[in-house]
Amino acid sequence: MSAAAAPDGDPETIDAATLDADELARLTDELDAKTLQRLLDGLDGEALGALVQAAGPETAKRLLRKVGPGAFDLAAIDPAGVDPDVFDTEVMALLFKLTPEERLEAAMSGPMRDVIVAEVFRRMPDRLNRRAAAGLEAAIAWRIRRPDGAYDRYVVRVADGACSVEPEGEGEARVSLQMDSLTFCKVVTGNANPVMQFMTGKLSVRGDLMFAANVTRLFDIPSPG
Repeated sequence: MSAAAAPDGDPETIDAATLDADELARLTDELDAKTLQRLLDGLDGEALGALVQAAGPETAKRLLRKVGPGAFDLAAIDPAGVDPDVFDTEVMALLFKLTPEERLEAAMSGPMRDVIVAEVFRRMPDRLNRRAAAGLEAAIAWRIRRPDGAYDRYVVRVADGACSVEPEGEGEARVSLQMDSLTFCKVVTGNANPVMQFMTGKLSVRGDLMFAANVTRLFDIPSPG
């Protein structure tokens, strides 16, 4: 048995340098939260990122549910090391649920902000709820405020039960939604109610208000629970 597979699960007897993806998955299930966190504290960010990437999104989700966001501090993640296959919609939903507000604000003011926003839009066609979108033809304009006050602009077109995303898209839209990037990410990961964000002034709407209230229902929003 390798040092990484020490039977007592004591981080002092586990060699983090020899820990592999399979052992990380096993220890995630077997160790209690405190012990698992001590083990993760022995890994630098690059090593942990490589391990989680090799272990896959299911292990990442189990880690998050057990130890919280400390191992995956969004504000400290190097965007160059992000694997989109691991950083999937469900993992993102958990991160935005578990991470303290001040750390989320820091993350969405740093280099990870562009990665997260772009990844959400990239995945929108795959997350379309085709039953809800059946027979619908509409364009939705999104304006997501950047930390410098400028905006990322996207047009999402839904037609014939399919969805396309146009960065910097233009043209007539049935509704235009504007918000900061933190509000956007909370809404699209199921961590904020869009109607409440509108009522509190965090989300502004132009165009068809009734349609705007149902935009999120066009997509399979993950449950962060």
